[in-house]
Amino acid sequence: MLRPRRPAPGSTTRLLTVALAPLVAAAIALGGLGAPGPAAAAGPSPSSPTGSPTGSPTGSPTGSPAGTPAGGTPVDPGAVLDAAEEALTEPGDPAATEASLALLDLALVVDDLSGTDRSRARSLLARPTDGAAADLGGGYRTRDVERSCDEHVCVHHVTTTSDAATEAFAARALEVVGDVRTHHVDALGFRPPVPDAGTAAKGGDRRFDVYLADIGGAGLYGYCAPERATGDQPRVRPAYCVLDNDYDVREYGNRQTPDDNLRVTAAHEFLHAVQFGYDAGEASWLLEATATWVEERYADDVDDNRQFLGDGQVRRPRLSLRAFEAAYGNWAFFEHLTTRYGDDVVRETFERAAAPATGGGGLAGLPALRRVLAARGGDFREAYTRFAADNLDPGSSPYYPEGGEWGLAAPVATTATLRGSSRDFRTTVRPAHLASTTIALRSRGLGTAARLRLRVDGPAGAAKPAVTLLTHRTDGTVERRYVPLTGPAGTATLRTDLASARVRQVTVTLVNASGRGRDGGRPFTVEARAVR
Repeated sequence: MLRPRRPAPGSTTRLLTVALAPLVAAAIALGGLGAPGPAAAAGPSPSSPTGSPTGSPTGSPTGSPAGTPAGGTPVDPGAVLDAAEEALTEPGDPAATEASLALLDLALVVDDLSGTDRSRARSLLARPTDGAAADLGGGYRTRDVERSCDEHVCVHHVTTTSDAATEAFAARALEVVGDVRTHHVDALGFRPPVPDAGTAAKGGDRRFDVYLADIGGAGLYGYCAPERATGDQPRVRPAYCVLDNDYDVREYGNRQTPDDNLRVTAAHEFLHAVQFGYDAGEASWLLEATATWVEERYADDVDDNRQFLGDGQVRRPRLSLRAFEAAYGNWAFFEHLTTRYGDDVVRETFERAAAPATGGGGLAGLPALRRVLAARGGDFREAYTRFAADNLDPGSSPYYPEGGEWGLAAPVATTATLRGSSRDFRTTVRPAHLASTTIALRSRGLGTAARLRLRVDGPAGAAKPAVTLLTHRTDGTVERRYVPLTGPAGTATLRTDLASARVRQVTVTLVNASGRGRDGGRPFTVEARAVR
């Protein structure tokens, strides 16, 4: 979904991303010139006395945008259309960053529209070469379209009007997209995108189509749009992509070079086209987190995806992993998983989520991921809890090869110092589902024999509760202990060193690893005592 980015040094525009379900674009878009949008500006929610968020996490449990009923359609399709049109035609309007979420809704209600409203909707979803697209300024304004192709990809561009691309840039775009395809399909093993109908209106043949257009002025880096299914599997979709015609620094700023913008955008968007061939209706958090992750695999030297980290659980651990506004930053979750278990984890998750008729397992994304980890002898609860704890210090994690360069760490919700006059501490926290809260404990004046006795009383097993105890020693080493809170009681008693001469602090990361929204907000009670 559209998310505002914080301004980069020397940049006058910012990156937003749109990932849309069937019949609407999955896009990366540029935001406004000033401050971040409300969600980004707020950052982590303030600590309440219990260490729990001050409000429920934004984003529905399914990862769909707010206001979209799960499995249903918005009440007023006309209002959804108006919001989607505003999002594409007024990207600099602060309200448009929220209204752009209606683009996904538009895909769900397009068949409920009629007359001119349906025509307007289809014009928003059309290829640049479709006449309807020009109605809203999104299509080519000339019929003289040139095409260059390799074995698998065709790039379309024009040489006149504001959409004009040079022959050199078109050639480079073909080279980059072809290289991205080789990387994603041959090296990582993903299926190639589903071929389209191959008609003149669909690019001229069944090769994958990319269009170059002046979309920077419209507030976009690129997008990949799923189209109507050509077979009997409604969630298996062909797609095409649109990339900018030059990535001019006057539109995109100088955070990255034009070629680097081309590379990371092509890597991200082509994976969307691949994803739509497995399941175009998959949850947006999974689509976007993995598409942003693959930028790191294809163009590791660019590091453009680091700008998103502050929106994900590396910085906002109490916002659910499935909240779509955090999806781009949560590429770090898949970085952590794939460094530990291998890059095939992502592809195999989509294979298990794909329709059975296409050879897939037919699972939803999260259950599919759980199965993939289990097949490797892993456990999702343990993997997620380790990820949450490692975010306290990404530079010390063996699963974040570049974590020391990020300059970010997850915040501690509450810090308590145990001392002679106050050796006990008690608090209750209520993490959202697929979220965590961390408490830090320190000692003062208790001598070298001080130890910590900790009792954690978690929720019932349905919430998949777990705790990771990290003992941060003064010599820089960290001792880790993972404890799943299993059984009907959901409790654990832990002990560790607490002498201030040896231990800087002990952190207790409490995790709700349930994938069900209704399990969020269940209480964890922590009782700590300094003993000798």
